[in-house]
Amino acid sequence: MSESPTGQLRISGWDVSNPLEVERSFRTGYRIGASRCAGCDLATAEAFTERMSDRRRAVLEGTWSDRRAAIFRGAMHGGLDAVRARAAGVDAGLASWMDALRSWNDAEPIRLDWRSAHPPQPPPPDAPRLALEAVPRGLWGDAFGLLPPYPSRRKAMTQPQSVRALMALYPQLRRPIIHGLLREGETMNLISAPKMGKSWLVTDLALSVATGRDWLGQYQCERGDVLILDNELHGETSANRVPKVATALGVDFDDYADHVWVQNLRGQLQDVFTLGKYFEALVPGRFKVIILDAFYRFMPRDMDENDNGTMSSLYNHIDRYADRLRCSFVLIHHTTKGNQGGKSITDVGAGAGSQSRATDTHLILRAHETDDAVVLDAAVRSWPPVARRCLRWTFPVWSPADDLDPACLRVENGRKRGERKDWTPGAFVEAFVNDTPATRSTILAKAVSAGLSRWAADNLLRTADNDSLMVRQGSGKRNEPFTYRRGSAAQEDRP
Repeated sequence: MSESPTGQLRISGWDVSNPLEVERSFRTGYRIGASRCAGCDLATAEAFTERMSDRRRAVLEGTWSDRRAAIFRGAMHGGLDAVRARAAGVDAGLASWMDALRSWNDAEPIRLDWRSAHPPQPPPPDAPRLALEAVPRGLWGDAFGLLPPYPSRRKAMTQPQSVRALMALYPQLRRPIIHGLLREGETMNLISAPKMGKSWLVTDLALSVATGRDWLGQYQCERGDVLILDNELHGETSANRVPKVATALGVDFDDYADHVWVQNLRGQLQDVFTLGKYFEALVPGRFKVIILDAFYRFMPRDMDENDNGTMSSLYNHIDRYADRLRCSFVLIHHTTKGNQGGKSITDVGAGAGSQSRATDTHLILRAHETDDAVVLDAAVRSWPPVARRCLRWTFPVWSPADDLDPACLRVENGRKRGERKDWTPGAFVEAFVNDTPATRSTILAKAVSAGLSRWAADNLLRTADNDSLMVRQGSGKRNEPFTYRRGSAAQEDRP
């Protein structure tokens, strides 16, 4: 049985090594499926394609012969293509398409190159496009690009919807994949300076999704298979790197070995547009996350990454792939040269500014003033704001470094900050806590205005409180917040 990196049978012209009888079976199944769904009512077509989809699971499990598997997979694709054609308005032209499919099925000798193996396309529409309500809901994904219970961004509704209708049609947000960061059908940029270790970090992310563990100990991941399309590493490097990261994380080999897939594309001259046929071959829902590493190598030849229109077009195509495949895309990209500490989150990244606006999550890594540490920041679209966090590099993984202040970004030219006062809890109390009781927010505001980061001030205040270096009063309730004043709490009753 010939298999692809996606676990699907290569039976439609993707592999010239396929036996001719397998390709013939696929064509026969395709013609039967197209004929069935072109001539029946759409409810029957929905039931037919659902049966073929169910049988596809047995195909992926390898319980059928290649020829039988090819027939059912062909029938599923033929049926769905017929549904798409009918929804687009192809009516009288269906008869000529059936004739073309019969000729394609019966062709001798059978050829396996892409041009010959690909099924004939339906003719242009000759009737009005079908209305949404005329098509069973289960076919919306293939007929209109809608994936219930939410709409596809690549297809506009033919009519505007009232808010009431919109809420009834789409009652919830898209399903989470990485809680707090990413949902199904969304895209995420992961950006840092070159050679900072972002590819190692994204390997950690892939393992987290594949095993359902929390990424970086914070972001809950929904379990599912991951596909890494890597155009920087050779296969030998990937085969060495993934197990190395898994071992460092304590992930057992059998827990991820069949759930992380890697396609090494270095030197194969692939870009976002030419990958369209590759993505068309994938079964929707097969992968939870598809990673493109590195994004700059997937940009078309001679394109200008500083052109907003071109970059928007790339993201539009990726959105289309994500909607069709019911997965999320993670794009690994680099920053511009120079210091990134003074930039806003959405300004970090080489190229046009549309890259941060077009994506759903723009996650960046910037150098911390401590060696071998970075600050993780993110701008998100469908989640609450993400708190800035520090990570520490210990080869081959990044781990949370909550002992570091995320406000301490490395300054210009990579130099560390100059000398600054090393605050102790006692010094903090002496400087910012008075004999008169004051609330936490008042004390923190004074400390921040004096040059401390809010993170550092809050940590010092908490430590001083825990060490009884000041007197705390109040219940901590909304109408009676805690207040703090100088004095030894050990000599007084603490609430």
